[in-house]
Amino acid sequence: MQPTRVLRPKGWLVGLVVGATGLFVLGFWASYAGGGWTWTTAGFIALSLVGCGALVELAWSRIVLSEAELEVRTLWTRRRYAVSQVASVTWEAGCGVALKLSNGSWARLPDLGYNSQGLTNTVRAWLKRTKSGAA
Repeated sequence: MQPTRVLRPKGWLVGLVVGATGLFVLGFWASYAGGGWTWTTAGFIALSLVGCGALVELAWSRIVLSEAELEVRTLWTRRRYAVSQVASVTWEAGCGVALKLSNGSWARLPDLGYNSQGLTNTVRAWLKRTKSGAA
């Protein structure tokens, strides 16, 4: 029996989103303090809200590799793929990591700040271990 492995967003990605959101909030504050309510202030409010939404989405996003399935969680979706459903895993530059399912369709994994080749190798090793353990 292998332990469940949870892949969460990398720290640098979280830091990047926090930094950008902080700059948007700072821009709002400076814009409002300098000239009151303007289109620029409204733009910074919108960007701040989008940044906060991105932080919430990032906090919920993860890939869970358990003994029986691969689960992809985001704020809005939860998809589960049984080991028997996953035929292979691959990546291409600019496209990210994708699972080839046994029915011939493809499922894309979310970008959590991992190197595409490294994430592919992690999922491939998990797939190999679980399929060899089930046999």
